[in-house]
Amino acid sequence: MRDEFENMETITGRKLYEGVIIAGFGGQGIVLSGKLLAQSAMNDGREVTFIPAYGAEVRGGTSNCTVIISDEPIACPIISNPDSLIAMNGASFDKFSPRLKKAGLIVYNSSLIDDVSGLDGSIKVTAVPADEIAVELGNRKIANMVM
Repeated sequence: MRDEFENMETITGRKLYEGVIIAGFGGQGIVLSGKLLAQSAMNDGREVTFIPAYGAEVRGGTSNCTVIISDEPIACPIISNPDSLIAMNGASFDKFSPRLKKAGLIVYNSSLIDDVSGLDGSIKVTAVPADEIAVELGNRKIANMVM
């Protein structure tokens, strides 16, 4: 993966800095997904922050995490306007999509989210039927890995 981004500064004129929010219900593997993303970036030699947030409920409550990946030290682990959002359910989509930066990216679970209207026209949107794909693979609990 490092090779893909090796010349990013030369190509884009800026260093890598990506703020990602992953959000869904408790029990959907949100924190695990964030940990995997953060660990992958660290293995790639990046600077990383990872902040999970979840309710007291074990399953069914809200859950989200913020991951920042950068080529340089990260001064603040909190992001108001993320570059990307991975939304596993409608409540998470509704809560976090308005905060996305212009020209940001949303990847959403179209198994649980029907309406993605009202977004800024610069936002890139990708629908993934994660629950259906996970069921086809034999285990609905791996929808987070599908995403």
